[in-house]
Amino acid sequence: MGRGAGGIDALRGDGRQHQVWRIDLPVGFARALAGSGRENIVDGPTETSAFAQSSGLCVMGGRLYVADSEVSAVRCIDMATEG
Repeated sequence: MGRGAGGIDALRGDGRQHQVWRIDLPVGFARALAGSGRENIVDGPTETSAFAQSSGLCVMGGRLYVADSEVSAVRCIDMATEG
């Protein structure tokens, strides 16, 4: 969980869409935080990064760790630059 412009945010791993979503709860607005929607394992900004199957999420020390279960990888997103 983090704080967005509207208040509290929720984060959701979407394995079917191969993305991680950030949801501004008070406003009811959601956007892709990471992942282009293509199934792959590619690091980079949202437009070019790709997940195979994002699932478990953990926020710690300003970073979001994502279990990319289909490729047995743990991916890391720096919330200060991507959040």
